[in-house]
Amino acid sequence: MRPPRSPAFSASVRARGADPNGACVDVAGDLDLEARGLLEAAVITCLHARPPRVLLDLHRVTFMDCAGTKGLLACRVRAAAQDARLVVVEPSIAVTRVLTPEVAVVLGVDAASGTSGSVPSRRLECVPCGRRTPHVVGEQTVGTDGRVLVQWWRCTECEEGNAIG
Repeated sequence: MRPPRSPAFSASVRARGADPNGACVDVAGDLDLEARGLLEAAVITCLHARPPRVLLDLHRVTFMDCAGTKGLLACRVRAAAQDARLVVVEPSIAVTRVLTPEVAVVLGVDAASGTSGSVPSRRLECVPCGRRTPHVVGEQTVGTDGRVLVQWWRCTECEEGNAIG
């Protein structure tokens, strides 16, 4: 008897409802090495319209491995190269389980709670506290072209704890 197959990967591109300047990629199934190219192709399709923001809706992702993580980061780099912002929306548990805290911050995902987007704090490893604590947005290091080079996060439980995101 064959083991049950995982749902096939799918990525569909659509306009983002009331936001005419944004585009959305709905992702479902397994986000792994086989699906990585399909994900990047869907994001590239969105970027042809030059939106300022591309949303990746990941709530229907059933499995993700390190190749899926690399695919998300590659999509982020492609979007940034075209002055667009890649935003992960509604990541499933399968997604947040794989993300390291550093990658979660880069993708704008609070891996501890599985939320994304407008979350005002992140749970990060605080060196002075020695614990995983809530951090809030701190200072930014901005390049000469106005882009954020480094985003600092300030620990809410000690005065000297900062983390880079």
